[in-house]
Amino acid sequence: MQSPPKEQFVALAGLRGIAALVVLQWHGNIFLGGAPLPGGYLAVDFFFLLSGWVLAHAYDQRLATSLSAGAFLRQRLIRLYPVLILALLLTFAGGALVGHPPVTGLLLGLLFLPDFWAQPVDWLVRPAWSLIAELAANLPFGLWHRRLSTGVLATTVLVALAALIFLAIAHGSLDVGHSLTSWPGLFARVFFSFPLGVLLYRHRDRLAAWAPSWAAWPSGLLLVLVLGLPAPAGLKGLLDLFTVAALLPAVLLLASAARPHRLTARIAEGLGAMSYPLYLLHVAIFSAVNMLLLLFTKSGLDEQPLAVTLPLVAAIVALSLLVDRFYDRPLRRWLAAPRPAVAPLEPKPAGR
Repeated sequence: MQSPPKEQFVALAGLRGIAALVVLQWHGNIFLGGAPLPGGYLAVDFFFLLSGWVLAHAYDQRLATSLSAGAFLRQRLIRLYPVLILALLLTFAGGALVGHPPVTGLLLGLLFLPDFWAQPVDWLVRPAWSLIAELAANLPFGLWHRRLSTGVLATTVLVALAALIFLAIAHGSLDVGHSLTSWPGLFARVFFSFPLGVLLYRHRDRLAAWAPSWAAWPSGLLLVLVLGLPAPAGLKGLLDLFTVAALLPAVLLLASAARPHRLTARIAEGLGAMSYPLYLLHVAIFSAVNMLLLLFTKSGLDEQPLAVTLPLVAAIVALSLLVDRFYDRPLRRWLAAPRPAVAPLEPKPAGR
């Protein structure tokens, strides 16, 4: 089996961590002393865009030569499942402790689906709503990889862009897809950003020729600024379209050319390592801490000072790094390791 290309895009790992922190700020702004970043929900679109780039980098050559679609999809499930299962079990345990074990939410969550029997219908692990879209984009990438020419990918992007334009007009923004009523919008978002990420990767030498090698920190700052742009009244949908179609791809291309020094690279790698555990676990941790505070102090998390909430965020970051190092990576290595073939039992010779 061929190994992935040796070129590393370290700054992109840092941007993935920053995007995860933006999502945390979006969900926890009420007790973090500020309003949510106006475009914080578009961090999910950046995840999809980055996923297209990263998977093209890691699998384009292998899928074109030696890696089967089944093996690719198995690797994707191994990447997604360990932290998802941990988040599901922690959330289920929290429900069980208060006498309401969400059994259907747990079982459907293992299939990346919401709990259709909940009121309102929702995912047991709240941020997991985007994972089914990630898988929906991964399936054609693995199954029909050799047919995904520039023309096919560009056509997909343009069709999805038309759907995004409709959604931006109909809803006034692209904050859609996280409920059943707007679920189709989720797939418009992923089938725009994911194939666009693949296209950007495949044509990176030309498209990123303008980007300097020193832009690791500026690209991270620019990502926060892009997701924090306020929209004039009535223009939120238009700004979201411009952000997803132009600004986020520009940030990705800028960071892809960055060649950070050792300390910056280590920070970026750490941010990337904690991003997925933080993304899936932070809402469950917020809920658990809020429940404990209400039980013992009669005041919720939204009534706590920054002296309490900021250390909580730091603890979530530290826990996410520990989950990545001591749970997620070891478990994924074990799951991905080849298993020795079991030799068939030979019949014993007659008379023995």
